Formats: sequence, structure tokens, C-alpha cells
Amino acid sequence: MRPSVKVRTPSIDRAYKKYTNISKSVVFQASTLLRNEIITSMQQSPATGRIYTRGGITHQASSGGNPPRVDTGALISSISTKQNRAGLSIEVGTSID
Repeated sequence: MRPSVKVRTPSIDRAYKKYTNISKSVVFQASTLLRNEIITSMQQSPATGRIYTRGGITHQASSGGNPPRVDTGALISSISTKQNRAGLSIEVGTSID
């Protein structure tokens, strides 16, 4: 039989749990801010690009170097966050190709 040693460190365990929860909260808040900033920048992107018609509707695109202009709203609606299982990593992105 192998000897085993069990060390109990309740104060370290509590601190680990506390700071893990704080970290999860900060990561969530940062991802929400990023998502909101992406959406706002698209909504406020200047209409300085080319003008084109698609499906009978005229649209003016953003110019190069600016976020894409809102056209149908599908891109903005698809921007989401996806949290990993541990909650310490969150992806901000879209499902649209």
C-alpha cells in the first residue's frame, strides 16, 4: 500500500474560488463591452463608400478602413459571445461567413 498525504488548505481554496469567480466576471464584462463596441462601430460607420442597388434597394457601403455599414441587420444580429466551460475564456464573433 502506498502512503498518501492529504493537505487541507481551506484559506487557499477559498481564495482560489473567490479570484476565479472575479476573473470570470471580468472576462464576461470585457466580452460584453467588446461585443457592444463592435455593434456600435458598425451602426455609426460613415456612409462614404460606393453606392449600389441590390434587390431593388439602394445601399451605401462604408469606405475602406471603416467597419461594415448596416445593410440588412443580419450581421449585427449574429454577433454573439460564447463562453468556454471553465468560464475564463469567451469568444466574440459571428456565425455568418
